[in-house]
Amino acid sequence: MARTARIPPEEADAVGEIVNMGVWYGRSAVRDVSLYYSLFLEHGEPRAERRTFLGEPIVVIWYALDDPTAPVVRNVLRFEEREGQIARLRSFLLCPETLTEIVGTLGLPVQTNGYGPWAPEFLALRKQAEFEHWKAQRTNMARH
Repeated sequence: MARTARIPPEEADAVGEIVNMGVWYGRSAVRDVSLYYSLFLEHGEPRAERRTFLGEPIVVIWYALDDPTAPVVRNVLRFEEREGQIARLRSFLLCPETLTEIVGTLGLPVQTNGYGPWAPEFLALRKQAEFEHWKAQRTNMARH
């Protein structure tokens, strides 16, 4: 599992998880890794929408891929609250069965992304140049 080394898990003010890939600790890591990736490093002009699944609020993220008039849901976010603030974010981007179950129950079109960042379905959707720039920035930050 990937971690932000600077903040011990027990001291983190927030936790972000891309289920099946990694966990990041601290608000800035959640913002700069899991949320940033989903919203800025993938093709398809993402659009987030609040929904309810089994009585719980979630966010589905739509992407207009090949046909801008036919967007599909490729990610679902689940939030956990502590003292009125988001304390944990879970992304089901890389969990094909879970993503299909949630999105199918909601009656929405879905496109799965494979089981990991190495999956061909996932790699085909990445904005490669933007990803390489982001990855280099993350590497430089980790060195300092």
